[in-house]
Amino acid sequence: MLTSAYLCVLVLSQVGETPPNSPDPFAFVPNKIRITQTHTGRDLSWADAEDTLTGSITPSALMEGLPLTVSVKVGSFQGTEFDGPVRIALRADGQPTMEQLVQRDKGDKTWLAKFTPTVEGHHTLEVSFRTTHNKVLAADFEVQGGRMPRWPWYVLGVAITLGGVGIGLRQALKKGG
Repeated sequence: MLTSAYLCVLVLSQVGETPPNSPDPFAFVPNKIRITQTHTGRDLSWADAEDTLTGSITPSALMEGLPLTVSVKVGSFQGTEFDGPVRIALRADGQPTMEQLVQRDKGDKTWLAKFTPTVEGHHTLEVSFRTTHNKVLAADFEVQGGRMPRWPWYVLGVAITLGGVGIGLRQALKKGG
């Protein structure tokens, strides 16, 4: 009887828990920047007991070959305002890392970096700075394939032009003959 009571308590304590293979999207993961999709881009947010980071990645459609802008603001819950350099890096699977060490101008509140992804697929954004100790934060996102190449548009333009010239010659020859 006592064993079945323990078993019942164990089973009831498991009700409502998240299965181990499905991560909770709202769970706190240290050094992981949370990304929220908005109509203008992606908002970035992270915090620990000492510091906070907010920012954005724009434009909203991240595409191969098109520039993207990363804007971050590092804040502190206590003490002086952080004004040191921030290293912002963009890494794609199997590609060299693009990184910039960004200084903030006086009066600016954010650090800005521009990157142009060269491949589509999974990318990792890393933001690192030093307050009481080095902090390296990461965010994962996807970059879509690039735009359609221009040569089909040129072929279509030439075909329409030749078609128009052909129709014009046909009309001219009908009237002349």
